[in-house]
Amino acid sequence: DRLFGTEMRIGKKLTLAFLLISLCSLFASSLVSYFMAKASLIERVLEHLESVAAVQKNRLESIIEWNLERLALVASRTQLRLSLKSFNDKPDAKHREKMNLILRDAKASVACFEVISILDPAGRVVASTLPERVGEDCSSREIFTRGKRENSADTFFLSDDGKLKLR
Repeated sequence: DRLFGTEMRIGKKLTLAFLLISLCSLFASSLVSYFMAKASLIERVLEHLESVAAVQKNRLESIIEWNLERLALVASRTQLRLSLKSFNDKPDAKHREKMNLILRDAKASVACFEVISILDPAGRVVASTLPERVGEDCSSREIFTRGKRENSADTFFLSDDGKLKLR
């Protein structure tokens, strides 16, 4: 036999065959190792992402629970409830102003609430920390229909500046 114009001896043939077999084996084992490492890395990344998601979920649930507790503190103010009952019985500016004052005080003590509003059973804002909201019709909003069934502080939205906010 001739390889590159020279005669090959049996030793050279065996060496070349051994080299080819070794290179093929090395290539195959490298390929298997690559795919195993890739699968392992993907699995570890997914486990890490699931862990981060679980932590964030618990964090959000804690924030929501904390906000519901603060909402309950605002709603439990006796004078606020009495003024709302009086306003619902006979709408009067003095009851509205009293509720607005109580809401402003509540907002000052609960800094994380941006706006606190009280709606009548028909969904109209009767008092608010934002005076321009008074009279606004919220009856078609999902938060109103849900709020009639239960207290909620878990509706997220993006603000105008692109920040995630809690409604």
